[in-house]
Amino acid sequence: MANASLAPATIAANGGRRLADRLDRLRRLFSMGPPPRPESRHRSRWTAGARLLVVALAAIVVAAHVSSPGDARPRPFLILLLVMAAMSTSLPVTAGLAVASLGSVTFAELLTPEPLWSAGYLVFALSGAFVVLALCGFRRRQRRRLTAVYDVAECAQLAVRRVPVTRMYDLTFAHVYLPCAEAANIGGDWYDMQPSPHGVRAVIGDVTGHGLPVVAAATALLGTFSESGYHESDLREVGRRLDVRMQRQNLWARHINSDPHSRYSTALLLGFGDGYVDIANFGHVPPLLVRGGQVHALDLEPSLPLGMGNMTGEPPVTHRVPLAVGDALVMVTDGVTESRDRDGEFYPLADRLGTLAAHCGDAEALRDGLLRDLADFRGSDTSDDTAVLIAERTPDRDRIDYDPDTVRLYAKNALWS
Repeated sequence: MANASLAPATIAANGGRRLADRLDRLRRLFSMGPPPRPESRHRSRWTAGARLLVVALAAIVVAAHVSSPGDARPRPFLILLLVMAAMSTSLPVTAGLAVASLGSVTFAELLTPEPLWSAGYLVFALSGAFVVLALCGFRRRQRRRLTAVYDVAECAQLAVRRVPVTRMYDLTFAHVYLPCAEAANIGGDWYDMQPSPHGVRAVIGDVTGHGLPVVAAATALLGTFSESGYHESDLREVGRRLDVRMQRQNLWARHINSDPHSRYSTALLLGFGDGYVDIANFGHVPPLLVRGGQVHALDLEPSLPLGMGNMTGEPPVTHRVPLAVGDALVMVTDGVTESRDRDGEFYPLADRLGTLAAHCGDAEALRDGLLRDLADFRGSDTSDDTAVLIAERTPDRDRIDYDPDTVRLYAKNALWS
Protein backbone atom coordinates (compact mmCIF):
# COMPACT_ATOMS: atom_id res chain seq x y z
CA MET A 1 0.00 0.00 0.00
CA ALA A 2 1.18 3.51 -0.78
CA ASN A 3 1.72 5.78 2.21
CA ALA A 4 -0.11 9.09 2.13
CA SER A 5 1.90 12.27 2.59
CA LEU A 6 0.66 15.02 4.90
CA ALA A 7 0.79 18.71 4.02
CA PRO A 8 -0.28 21.35 6.60
CA ALA A 9 -3.14 23.48 5.34
CA THR A 10 -3.37 27.24 5.70
CA ILE A 11 -5.60 28.61 8.47
CA ALA A 12 -7.97 31.46 7.63
CA ALA A 13 -10.54 33.46 9.50
CA ASN A 14 -13.93 32.00 10.15
CA GLY A 15 -17.15 33.49 8.81
CA GLY A 16 -19.91 35.03 10.85
CA ARG A 17 -23.19 33.65 12.13
CA ARG A 18 -26.36 32.86 10.24
CA LEU A 19 -29.92 33.58 11.13
CA ALA A 20 -31.67 31.36 13.66
CA ASP A 21 -34.15 29.94 11.16
CA ARG A 22 -31.39 28.56 8.95
CA LEU A 23 -29.63 26.98 11.92
CA ASP A 24 -32.89 25.34 12.95
CA ARG A 25 -33.26 23.92 9.44
CA LEU A 26 -29.72 22.56 9.53
CA ARG A 27 -30.28 20.96 12.92
CA ARG A 28 -33.39 19.21 11.62
CA LEU A 29 -31.45 17.88 8.67
CA PHE A 30 -28.53 16.66 10.78
CA SER A 31 -30.54 13.69 11.99
CA MET A 32 -31.40 12.49 8.48
CA GLY A 33 -35.01 12.41 9.61
CA PRO A 34 -38.03 12.62 7.33
CA PRO A 35 -39.04 15.93 5.73
CA PRO A 36 -41.49 18.14 7.64
CA ARG A 37 -45.06 17.25 6.91
CA PRO A 38 -47.56 19.76 5.55
CA GLU A 39 -49.60 19.38 8.76
CA SER A 40 -46.71 20.56 10.93
CA ARG A 41 -45.88 23.35 8.48
CA HIS A 42 -49.48 24.49 8.53
CA ARG A 43 -49.57 24.58 12.30
CA SER A 44 -46.31 26.47 12.52
CA ARG A 45 -47.49 29.00 9.95
CA TRP A 46 -51.00 29.51 11.22
CA THR A 47 -50.82 29.42 14.97
CA ALA A 48 -53.73 29.75 17.33
CA GLY A 49 -52.94 33.44 17.71
CA ALA A 50 -53.28 34.05 13.98
CA ARG A 51 -56.61 32.27 13.90
CA LEU A 52 -57.85 34.30 16.83
CA LEU A 53 -56.75 37.41 14.96
CA VAL A 54 -58.92 36.46 11.99
CA VAL A 55 -61.90 35.87 14.30
CA ALA A 56 -61.28 39.19 16.08
CA LEU A 57 -61.11 41.07 12.78
CA ALA A 58 -64.32 39.40 11.68
CA ALA A 59 -66.03 40.48 14.92
CA ILE A 60 -64.85 44.06 14.39
CA VAL A 61 -66.10 44.12 10.81
CA VAL A 62 -69.44 42.61 11.82
CA ALA A 63 -69.83 45.22 14.56
CA ALA A 64 -68.91 47.99 12.10
CA HIS A 65 -71.39 46.59 9.59
CA VAL A 66 -74.24 46.65 12.13
CA SER A 67 -73.47 50.12 13.48
CA SER A 68 -72.72 51.86 10.16
CA PRO A 69 -75.23 53.59 7.88
CA GLY A 70 -76.45 51.66 4.86
CA ASP A 71 -74.12 53.30 2.31
CA ALA A 72 -71.01 52.96 4.52
CA ARG A 73 -71.32 49.32 5.54
CA PRO A 74 -68.09 47.35 4.86
CA ARG A 75 -69.66 44.46 2.94
CA PRO A 76 -66.48 43.77 0.84
CA PHE A 77 -64.45 43.31 4.03
CA LEU A 78 -66.83 40.59 5.16
CA ILE A 79 -66.14 38.66 1.97
CA LEU A 80 -62.39 39.16 2.34
CA LEU A 81 -62.39 37.95 5.94
CA LEU A 82 -64.41 34.88 5.03
CA VAL A 83 -61.86 34.01 2.36
CA MET A 84 -59.04 34.49 4.90
CA ALA A 85 -60.86 32.25 7.34
CA ALA A 86 -61.33 29.57 4.68
CA MET A 87 -57.59 29.58 3.96
CA SER A 88 -56.40 29.59 7.58
CA THR A 89 -58.98 28.10 9.95
CA SER A 90 -60.98 24.92 10.29
CA LEU A 91 -64.29 24.21 8.61
CA PRO A 92 -66.41 24.73 11.79
CA VAL A 93 -64.77 28.12 12.44
CA THR A 94 -65.29 29.18 8.83
CA ALA A 95 -68.93 28.05 8.97
CA GLY A 96 -69.43 29.98 12.21
CA LEU A 97 -67.98 33.15 10.69
CA ALA A 98 -70.17 32.71 7.61
CA VAL A 99 -73.29 32.39 9.77
CA ALA A 100 -72.23 35.41 11.83
CA SER A 101 -71.64 37.44 8.70
CA LEU A 102 -75.00 36.54 7.18
CA GLY A 103 -76.67 37.19 10.52
CA SER A 104 -75.06 40.62 10.81
CA VAL A 105 -76.12 41.51 7.29
CA THR A 106 -79.69 40.36 8.02
CA PHE A 107 -79.80 42.20 11.35
CA ALA A 108 -78.43 45.39 9.84
CA GLU A 109 -80.96 45.30 7.03
CA LEU A 110 -83.80 44.82 9.52
CA LEU A 111 -82.69 47.99 11.30
CA THR A 112 -82.58 49.93 8.04
CA PRO A 113 -85.70 51.98 7.24
CA GLU A 114 -85.44 51.00 3.59
CA PRO A 115 -83.78 47.55 3.47
CA LEU A 116 -82.22 46.32 0.25
CA TRP A 117 -83.91 42.93 0.36
CA SER A 118 -84.29 41.16 -2.93
CA ALA A 119 -84.19 37.59 -4.22
CA GLY A 120 -80.94 38.29 -6.06
CA TYR A 121 -79.36 39.71 -2.93
CA LEU A 122 -80.24 36.63 -0.89
CA VAL A 123 -78.99 34.28 -3.62
CA PHE A 124 -75.73 36.19 -3.83
CA ALA A 125 -75.18 36.09 -0.06
CA LEU A 126 -75.96 32.38 0.25
CA SER A 127 -73.85 31.55 -2.80
CA GLY A 128 -70.92 33.46 -1.36
CA ALA A 129 -71.15 31.57 1.93
CA PHE A 130 -71.37 28.26 0.06
CA VAL A 131 -68.30 29.11 -2.05
CA VAL A 132 -66.30 30.03 1.04
CA LEU A 133 -67.22 26.77 2.80
CA ALA A 134 -66.41 24.79 -0.35
CA LEU A 135 -63.02 26.53 -0.55
CA CYS A 136 -62.26 25.62 3.06
CA GLY A 137 -63.26 21.98 2.49
CA PHE A 138 -61.16 21.79 -0.68
CA ARG A 139 -58.13 23.19 1.13
CA ARG A 140 -58.45 20.64 3.92
CA ARG A 141 -58.84 17.74 1.47
CA GLN A 142 -55.75 18.86 -0.45
CA ARG A 143 -53.77 19.09 2.77
CA ARG A 144 -54.77 15.56 3.74
CA ARG A 145 -53.75 14.30 0.30
CA LEU A 146 -50.41 16.08 0.53
CA THR A 147 -49.85 14.61 3.98
CA ALA A 148 -50.49 11.15 2.54
CA VAL A 149 -48.00 11.85 -0.27
CA TYR A 150 -45.40 12.87 2.32
CA ASP A 151 -46.03 9.67 4.25
CA VAL A 152 -45.35 7.63 1.11
CA ALA A 153 -42.27 9.73 0.31
CA GLU A 154 -40.99 9.21 3.86
CA CYS A 155 -41.33 5.43 3.52
CA ALA A 156 -39.55 5.56 0.15
CA GLN A 157 -36.71 7.64 1.55
CA LEU A 158 -36.19 5.28 4.48
CA ALA A 159 -36.22 2.32 2.09
CA VAL A 160 -33.67 3.97 -0.21
CA ARG A 161 -31.39 5.62 2.35
CA ARG A 162 -31.24 3.98 5.74
CA VAL A 163 -30.38 6.02 8.81
CA PRO A 164 -26.63 5.46 9.43
CA VAL A 165 -25.25 4.43 12.81
CA THR A 166 -23.19 7.17 14.45
CA ARG A 167 -21.21 5.02 16.89
CA MET A 168 -19.18 1.90 16.01
CA TYR A 169 -16.53 0.49 18.31
CA ASP A 170 -14.06 3.37 18.88
CA LEU A 171 -15.33 5.45 15.95
CA THR A 172 -17.81 8.30 16.08
CA PHE A 173 -19.43 9.44 12.84
CA ALA A 174 -20.98 12.87 12.34
CA HIS A 175 -22.82 13.27 9.07
CA VAL A 176 -25.33 15.46 7.26
CA TYR A 177 -27.00 15.47 3.87
CA LEU A 178 -28.45 18.72 2.49
CA PRO A 179 -30.29 18.08 -0.78
CA CYS A 180 -30.76 20.96 -3.18
CA ALA A 181 -34.38 19.81 -3.71
CA GLU A 182 -36.73 21.11 -1.06
CA ALA A 183 -37.99 18.52 1.47
CA ALA A 184 -35.93 15.70 -0.08
CA ASN A 185 -33.57 13.30 1.65
CA ILE A 186 -32.35 11.41 -1.40
CA GLY A 187 -30.25 12.55 -4.32
CA GLY A 188 -26.94 12.03 -6.08
CA ASP A 189 -24.78 12.31 -2.96
CA TRP A 190 -24.57 9.09 -0.97
CA TYR A 191 -22.73 7.78 2.07
CA ASP A 192 -22.98 4.97 4.57
CA MET A 193 -21.13 3.25 7.39
CA GLN A 194 -21.02 -0.54 7.67
CA PRO A 195 -19.57 -2.73 10.44
CA SER A 196 -18.18 -6.02 9.22
CA PRO A 197 -16.12 -9.00 10.43
CA HIS A 198 -13.16 -7.31 8.72
CA GLY A 199 -13.47 -3.90 10.36
CA VAL A 200 -15.66 -0.84 10.02
CA ARG A 201 -16.16 0.35 6.45
CA ALA A 202 -17.41 3.74 5.28
CA VAL A 203 -18.07 5.35 1.94
CA ILE A 204 -19.08 8.74 0.57
CA GLY A 205 -19.73 9.46 -3.08
CA ASP A 206 -21.40 11.69 -5.64
CA VAL A 207 -23.17 10.46 -8.79
CA THR A 208 -22.94 12.88 -11.71
CA GLY A 209 -26.09 14.59 -12.89
CA HIS A 210 -29.50 15.26 -11.39
CA GLY A 211 -32.91 13.67 -11.36
CA LEU A 212 -34.39 10.24 -10.73
CA PRO A 213 -31.72 8.29 -12.70
CA VAL A 214 -29.10 9.69 -10.33
CA VAL A 215 -31.18 8.67 -7.32
CA ALA A 216 -31.50 5.16 -8.77
CA ALA A 217 -27.73 4.91 -9.25
CA ALA A 218 -26.99 6.13 -5.71
CA THR A 219 -29.50 3.63 -4.34
CA ALA A 220 -27.84 0.77 -6.24
CA LEU A 221 -24.39 1.75 -4.98
CA LEU A 222 -25.59 1.96 -1.38
CA GLY A 223 -27.04 -1.54 -1.61
CA THR A 224 -23.85 -2.94 -3.09
CA PHE A 225 -21.72 -1.31 -0.41
CA SER A 226 -23.95 -2.67 2.35
CA GLU A 227 -23.38 -6.23 1.14
CA SER A 228 -19.82 -6.18 -0.18
CA GLY A 229 -18.58 -4.00 2.67
CA TYR A 230 -19.66 -6.73 5.06
CA HIS A 231 -18.61 -9.85 3.15
CA GLU A 232 -15.37 -8.85 1.40
CA SER A 233 -12.14 -8.88 3.41
CA ASP A 234 -10.18 -6.93 0.77
CA LEU A 235 -11.13 -3.27 0.50
CA ARG A 236 -10.05 -3.26 -3.14
CA GLU A 237 -12.61 -5.96 -3.89
CA VAL A 238 -15.30 -3.78 -2.33
CA GLY A 239 -14.23 -0.98 -4.67
CA ARG A 240 -14.26 -3.33 -7.66
CA ARG A 241 -17.78 -4.45 -6.85
CA LEU A 242 -18.96 -0.85 -6.59
CA ASP A 243 -17.39 -0.09 -9.96
CA VAL A 244 -19.07 -3.08 -11.62
CA ARG A 245 -22.40 -2.14 -10.03
CA MET A 246 -22.18 1.34 -11.54
CA GLN A 247 -21.47 -0.15 -14.97
CA ARG A 248 -24.43 -2.50 -14.62
CA GLN A 249 -26.64 0.39 -13.57
CA ASN A 250 -25.72 2.34 -16.70
CA LEU A 251 -26.42 -0.67 -18.90
CA TRP A 252 -29.76 -1.35 -17.24
CA ALA A 253 -30.83 2.30 -17.54
CA ARG A 254 -30.00 2.33 -21.25
CA HIS A 255 -31.90 -0.90 -21.91
CA ILE A 256 -35.11 0.36 -20.34
CA ASN A 257 -34.63 3.77 -22.01
CA SER A 258 -34.80 5.62 -18.70
CA ASP A 259 -31.38 7.25 -19.04
CA PRO A 260 -29.33 7.31 -22.25
CA HIS A 261 -26.32 8.83 -20.49
CA SER A 262 -23.44 6.80 -19.05
CA ARG A 263 -22.98 8.11 -15.55
CA TYR A 264 -20.20 7.64 -13.06
CA SER A 265 -19.72 8.31 -9.37
CA THR A 266 -16.79 9.68 -7.48
CA ALA A 267 -16.26 8.06 -4.08
CA LEU A 268 -14.03 7.68 -1.05
CA LEU A 269 -13.94 4.13 0.32
CA LEU A 270 -12.54 3.60 3.80
CA GLY A 271 -11.63 0.54 5.85
CA PHE A 272 -10.82 1.21 9.51
CA GLY A 273 -8.28 -0.92 11.35
CA ASP A 274 -6.58 -0.77 14.72
CA GLY A 275 -4.80 2.60 14.64
CA TYR A 276 -5.09 3.17 10.90
CA VAL A 277 -7.50 3.62 8.02
CA ASP A 278 -7.18 2.34 4.45
CA ILE A 279 -8.53 4.75 1.84
CA ALA A 280 -9.32 4.27 -1.84
CA ASN A 281 -10.05 7.47 -3.73
CA PHE A 282 -12.20 7.11 -6.86
CA GLY A 283 -11.75 10.63 -8.22
CA HIS A 284 -13.43 12.20 -5.19
CA VAL A 285 -12.63 15.34 -3.22
CA PRO A 286 -9.58 14.33 -1.10
CA PRO A 287 -10.26 13.90 2.63
CA LEU A 288 -8.78 16.18 5.25
CA LEU A 289 -7.14 14.85 8.41
CA VAL A 290 -7.67 16.86 11.60
CA ARG A 291 -4.94 16.07 14.13
CA GLY A 292 -4.14 18.11 17.23
CA GLY A 293 -6.16 21.09 16.02
CA GLN A 294 -4.24 21.17 12.73
CA VAL A 295 -5.63 20.28 9.31
CA HIS A 296 -3.61 18.15 6.90
CA ALA A 297 -4.45 17.53 3.25
CA LEU A 298 -3.99 13.86 2.31
CA ASP A 299 -2.12 13.37 -0.94
CA LEU A 300 -3.88 10.27 -2.29
CA GLU A 301 -3.30 8.80 -5.72
CA PRO A 302 -6.79 8.64 -7.24
CA SER A 303 -8.29 5.78 -9.19
CA LEU A 304 -10.87 6.22 -11.93
CA PRO A 305 -14.41 7.06 -10.76
CA LEU A 306 -16.86 4.22 -10.22
CA GLY A 307 -18.28 3.07 -13.55
CA MET A 308 -15.07 3.74 -15.49
CA GLY A 309 -12.84 0.95 -14.16
CA ASN A 310 -13.22 -1.06 -17.38
CA MET A 311 -11.04 1.51 -19.16
CA THR A 312 -7.91 0.27 -17.36
CA GLY A 313 -8.88 -3.03 -15.77
CA GLU A 314 -6.57 -2.28 -12.84
CA PRO A 315 -7.65 -2.64 -9.20
CA PRO A 316 -8.08 0.54 -7.19
CA VAL A 317 -5.11 1.95 -5.28
CA THR A 318 -5.42 1.95 -1.49
CA HIS A 319 -3.50 4.15 0.94
CA ARG A 320 -2.90 3.43 4.63
CA VAL A 321 -3.07 6.49 6.89
CA PRO A 322 -2.39 6.41 10.66
CA LEU A 323 -5.52 7.33 12.63
CA ALA A 324 -4.84 7.73 16.34
CA VAL A 325 -7.21 8.59 19.16
CA GLY A 326 -8.45 12.14 18.70
CA ASP A 327 -7.82 12.18 14.94
CA ALA A 328 -10.72 12.92 12.60
CA LEU A 329 -11.22 12.49 8.87
CA VAL A 330 -13.39 15.11 7.17
CA MET A 331 -14.99 14.03 3.89
CA VAL A 332 -17.30 16.17 1.77
CA THR A 333 -18.84 16.23 -1.69
CA ASP A 334 -18.38 18.93 -4.29
CA GLY A 335 -21.47 20.70 -2.98
CA VAL A 336 -19.12 22.05 -0.30
CA THR A 337 -15.93 22.70 -2.26
CA GLU A 338 -17.73 24.22 -5.26
CA SER A 339 -19.89 26.59 -3.21
CA ARG A 340 -19.37 30.21 -4.18
CA ASP A 341 -19.83 33.49 -2.38
CA ARG A 342 -21.29 36.66 -3.91
CA ASP A 343 -17.93 37.46 -5.53
CA GLY A 344 -17.75 34.05 -7.23
CA GLU A 345 -14.95 32.72 -5.01
CA PHE A 346 -14.94 29.01 -4.13
CA TYR A 347 -15.28 27.91 -0.52
CA PRO A 348 -11.76 27.41 0.97
CA LEU A 349 -12.50 24.22 2.89
CA ALA A 350 -9.02 23.51 4.24
CA ASP A 351 -8.46 27.09 5.38
CA ARG A 352 -11.83 27.41 7.11
CA LEU A 353 -11.56 23.97 8.67
CA GLY A 354 -8.26 24.92 10.31
CA THR A 355 -9.91 27.66 12.35
CA LEU A 356 -12.94 25.52 13.14
CA ALA A 357 -10.83 22.57 14.32
CA ALA A 358 -9.11 24.74 16.93
CA HIS A 359 -12.45 25.59 18.58
CA CYS A 360 -14.54 22.44 18.08
CA GLY A 361 -14.21 19.66 20.62
CA ASP A 362 -15.62 16.67 18.77
CA ALA A 363 -16.90 15.48 15.40
CA GLU A 364 -20.45 16.76 15.88
CA ALA A 365 -19.27 20.21 16.92
CA LEU A 366 -16.93 20.31 13.94
CA ARG A 367 -19.78 19.36 11.61
CA ASP A 368 -22.07 22.00 13.07
CA GLY A 369 -19.41 24.67 12.82
CA LEU A 370 -18.58 23.70 9.24
CA LEU A 371 -22.20 23.95 8.15
CA ARG A 372 -22.70 27.28 9.87
CA ASP A 373 -19.59 28.66 8.19
CA LEU A 374 -20.65 27.24 4.83
CA ALA A 375 -24.08 28.84 5.17
CA ASP A 376 -22.43 32.17 5.95
CA PHE A 377 -20.21 31.84 2.91
CA ARG A 378 -22.72 30.89 0.23
CA GLY A 379 -25.91 32.39 1.60
CA SER A 380 -29.11 30.82 0.29
CA ASP A 381 -27.58 29.50 -2.95
CA THR A 382 -27.87 25.69 -2.74
CA SER A 383 -27.72 24.63 -6.38
CA ASP A 384 -26.07 21.28 -5.60
CA ASP A 385 -26.50 18.52 -3.03
CA THR A 386 -24.18 18.74 -0.05
CA ALA A 387 -22.93 15.84 2.05
CA VAL A 388 -20.47 15.87 4.95
CA LEU A 389 -19.10 12.79 6.72
CA ILE A 390 -16.67 13.07 9.65
CA ALA A 391 -15.09 10.00 11.28
CA GLU A 392 -13.36 10.52 14.62
CA ARG A 393 -11.42 7.96 16.64
CA THR A 394 -12.26 8.21 20.33
CA PRO A 395 -10.71 6.62 23.44
CA ASP A 396 -14.01 4.99 24.44
CA ARG A 397 -14.74 1.58 22.97
CA ASP A 398 -18.18 0.07 22.65
CA ARG A 399 -18.28 -3.56 23.72
CA ILE A 400 -21.17 -5.40 22.12
CA ASP A 401 -20.27 -8.99 23.02
CA TYR A 402 -23.34 -9.16 25.29
CA ASP A 403 -25.48 -9.76 22.19
CA PRO A 404 -25.17 -13.39 20.93
CA ASP A 405 -26.39 -12.50 17.45
CA THR A 406 -23.85 -9.70 17.16
CA VAL A 407 -21.03 -11.98 18.31
CA ARG A 408 -22.09 -14.54 15.72
CA LEU A 409 -22.14 -11.98 12.90
CA TYR A 410 -18.94 -10.16 13.84
CA ALA A 411 -16.93 -12.89 15.60
CA LYS A 412 -14.00 -12.61 13.18
CA ASN A 413 -13.48 -8.96 13.90
CA ALA A 414 -10.98 -8.48 16.72
CA LEU A 415 -12.05 -4.84 17.05
CA TRP A 416 -15.43 -5.87 18.45
CA SER A 417 -14.07 -8.19 21.17
